[in-house]
Amino acid sequence: MTTINQAETSDLKNLMLYIDENSARKNHILSRNKKVMKWLYFDKIKKKYNFLIAKQNKKIIGIIGFIKNSHFQKISSNKIVWFSPWFSSKNKSDNFSGIEFINKLLIKNKNCIIGTTACNSMTKNILDILGFKTGYLNHFYLINHSLDKYHICSVRKNHKKLKAKISKLKIYKESYLNFKSTQDSKSRLQKMYFKDLAYFENKYSKNPFYKYFYLKIKKNNKDCAFFVARECFYKKSKILRLVDYYGDINCLDKIGYQMNDIITQYKYEYVDFYNYGIDKQKLFFSGFQLSEENKDIIIPNYFEPFIKKNIRLNFAFYPKKRVNLIFKGDCDQERPNF
Repeated sequence: MTTINQAETSDLKNLMLYIDENSARKNHILSRNKKVMKWLYFDKIKKKYNFLIAKQNKKIIGIIGFIKNSHFQKISSNKIVWFSPWFSSKNKSDNFSGIEFINKLLIKNKNCIIGTTACNSMTKNILDILGFKTGYLNHFYLINHSLDKYHICSVRKNHKKLKAKISKLKIYKESYLNFKSTQDSKSRLQKMYFKDLAYFENKYSKNPFYKYFYLKIKKNNKDCAFFVARECFYKKSKILRLVDYYGDINCLDKIGYQMNDIITQYKYEYVDFYNYGIDKQKLFFSGFQLSEENKDIIIPNYFEPFIKKNIRLNFAFYPKKRVNLIFKGDCDQERPNF
């Protein structure tokens, strides 16, 4: 008989061992680093880990991890539950497909959105059959043309340069979150993004593994929106990664020159921005380009370890019409691998 239950603290050792033995990734961070496991998956209220474990005769035959937005905030409505990792035993004799996990998540999290990012093609196809909305994140980038050489990205010499109009928007680099908005605006943004400001404070400002900062956009001297950003390094070069966004979407078609000033000033090779749900034309208008539209240009995604390759990040969510926006910071994509 197969049982599926949430992981108790007493399951942690065997859970991490199972990940080590069955993950396709060698030395998976969740198999050897309790600090990462606790920060992202430990439910302080239930005193359990946010993993569903399938067992047969006390033997683990499958697992699925899940991360709730409420893990970093206190919004009671419009919850999102991201699942990752998800896999079954390599031993086919265990006869467990893992699809039961999805049904269990849907039952345990009624009226919630269930989703994932960076799933492989096989998982994406399975979720598509199960009625999930599937696709891939758009990978936008803006090249720093003031540099003579590039060590992280690959750029052809005749790569077209920025074509964006000067605007009155201002972008400020801040080490802490200081975003002011009206009560009506707060309520609207929470419904739009399924996040509140506490989410950004707890997930990014207090992150124990990476150092994040904020790029706040101001219009007419009023806070309009902000990016969550961090630097990625390879050898002696660096890039700027925009991992999350919050605020007025309409600001995005007027940030080209300001963003170019930032990457030029700090000598980033490029700035990149994975997202789903933002009108492409807004970012095109600001001079951003899509990596998949330039096959001879490489804008790497992986830095742990560094892989010089364009990467398409798949996504899936259910119900199909509930999610408007997805960013790279969602799910577990900002979890360290080293």
